[in-house]
Amino acid sequence: MSIALTQFAFRNKRSLPWLLLALACMLTSAYCLLGWMSAAGRISGWIGLPQYAPQIPRLETQARLWSTLAIALPFVAALLLSVGKRAAGVQRGTDSAASLSYPAQPATEKWLAPILQYLVQLVISLIGTLGFVVGLFLLGLFLHKLGIRQG
Repeated sequence: MSIALTQFAFRNKRSLPWLLLALACMLTSAYCLLGWMSAAGRISGWIGLPQYAPQIPRLETQARLWSTLAIALPFVAALLLSVGKRAAGVQRGTDSAASLSYPAQPATEKWLAPILQYLVQLVISLIGTLGFVVGLFLLGLFLHKLGIRQG
């Protein structure tokens, strides 16, 4: 739980642009997911209709692009969440007596910690992407109910 809380903490001004880029990747991924669902729905509805047969290959190409971006962007966002943060091992002032009283970190924890940190950031990125999907869906529903967006 403490790892997840440190992900949301605003540490310094250097990490803010990277956080905004990560949020932009999550929003773009959500938009791509909705675009992929739209293209897949059109393809499944148009199969077997001769008047739409020439447009199906173009829609399949678009659906492949939408799905690739929807899958790849949360991973990029998770990577961007870690940029600009200080490494966990870097401390401002270390007391030599305090460092002698703690046991050395095992080798497995040294290589496992960054992997676990990235997985936590990936989960945060996926939750953010799903939040943006819900938000975009509700925005579209709201605009449709108001009559601003038809279709």
